[in-house]
Amino acid sequence: MRADGTVIAWGADFSGQASPPTGLSHIIAIAAGGWHSLALRADGTVTAWGDNSLDQTDVPLDLGNVVAIAAGGSHSLALRSDGSVVAWGDNYDASGYYSGQSSVPPGLGNVIAIAAGGYHSLALAADGTLTGWGDNSYSQSQPPLGLSNTVAIAAGAAHTIAIERNGGIAAWGNNVAGQCNFATNFTNVIAVAAGGLHSIALLGSLPVIPQPGCAIFSDGQFSLVLPTAFAKHYTLEYKDTLASPAWTSASTIFGNGSLQFLVDPNATSPQRFYRVRQW
Repeated sequence: MRADGTVIAWGADFSGQASPPTGLSHIIAIAAGGWHSLALRADGTVTAWGDNSLDQTDVPLDLGNVVAIAAGGSHSLALRSDGSVVAWGDNYDASGYYSGQSSVPPGLGNVIAIAAGGYHSLALAADGTLTGWGDNSYSQSQPPLGLSNTVAIAAGAAHTIAIERNGGIAAWGNNVAGQCNFATNFTNVIAVAAGGLHSIALLGSLPVIPQPGCAIFSDGQFSLVLPTAFAKHYTLEYKDTLASPAWTSASTIFGNGSLQFLVDPNATSPQRFYRVRQW
């Protein structure tokens, strides 16, 4: 994903998964599944391409107000701005048995982050708790007892990784290649990624002051990508004239140590000034 909102892809393309649709633009997030790809537009809609043998690129027609996406082996997830999760695509495991990775648990809400593995799915709530569903043959969709204060998640083929508020890591699931082994003294992890049989952790520290980037204006909506810190709130505020003493809140997010975005869905005035407040 480029700063101008366009997408470049490469690699295996036998299902067209590395061939983004012509004219794809205003993109603020991307996700790559087993044989399909997803892109999130600044207006909160989702575009999908690649293999559709299990309906994983059949984006629901009424899907909107999306703030995050995740692509699994052959299923897809979307997180809406109201904290709800939508899923579509495959619902069976590698052996052809029903596993339910596209069947969101009833009542799931207040979600701030999602992850899609090979045949399992995860959702992180604002209170730091995790909910998993789908294939659990390696206990990959079942968070360990006592795990709390989670701030970020990633899902591999059959394993799961979580960052804890103190910067440590928890990992569980298939460990045949050591993908769940990590240094126990980690205290400064700020991002994680999970592949088929491997895991990656980014060590460091996020800036105390948020550094906004990739501002996009399209069709009356303004979006701003923002690196977030754990347990911090970020509010996008605006006013239509600098002479006005008051700022109006457009949207608020809860930081989880990853890139997120703030949105003003009604940026229709001739001019508008913005600021980001961290609290």
